[in-house]
Amino acid sequence: MIVWLLFFISCVSERELNPLLEERSILGPWKFSEYLFSPGGPQIHRSLVAEDKAIIFRKNGALLSHGFFQCDQGRYTLEGNALTIDFDCSEEPEKRVFILSWEGDNLYMEPSFPRCIEYCAYVFVNEL
Repeated sequence: MIVWLLFFISCVSERELNPLLEERSILGPWKFSEYLFSPGGPQIHRSLVAEDKAIIFRKNGALLSHGFFQCDQGRYTLEGNALTIDFDCSEEPEKRVFILSWEGDNLYMEPSFPRCIEYCAYVFVNEL
């Protein structure tokens, strides 16, 4: 019995044992679709976005913004679920940090620095 259990465990990858380890890629174009916010209290409101705003994450660490940020380009690094974006223009803070999460295929970017007073998150849909 113990031998069978050891055999089974050795055949199952760590990703299969822990689905949270599933790697997701932020590479490519992402269209801004919703803004989530809480004005206080437990309720979260959704605000659909009509404007055509998008972000493109390049494999080389470059970021292109089409109307989402004031700067149209920057550099990004990703450590775990923390996304750091560095800008080199006067219209944006030099550095912005977001905590990333996923719901289905949607990418949620919750500002960590500068931070919202109450909960807020930007929701993006992959355009591939």
